[in-house]
Amino acid sequence: MFAGKLGVSCAFAVIWIYASELFPTVVRTNAVGLGSMAGRIGGIVSPFILEIGGSIPWLPPLIFGTVCITAGISLLLLPETLGMSMLNTIPDANEFYLKKTKKQSTI
Repeated sequence: MFAGKLGVSCAFAVIWIYASELFPTVVRTNAVGLGSMAGRIGGIVSPFILEIGGSIPWLPPLIFGTVCITAGISLLLLPETLGMSMLNTIPDANEFYLKKTKKQSTI
């Protein structure tokens, strides 16, 4: 369960820091709020998943582990933001993400 708690702590760090770099200024607060809301939903659902452990003891660790590993692998698909200026407008964001998509398709 401590590994699950570590995963949750890391997820919130990603939500607050990385998500604020990915979205343009005009929608940044909405995007970070949406990510935080998704994390809170996980916090609401987790006691119910733990309750299942009374009848099926191996299921809660499997669910928590699978979600954490899937989230970690999904993070590898996000673009690198090192050295890039913050996106200010939605057209800036579209241009940045279109460049990333074109680079991936040529590889």
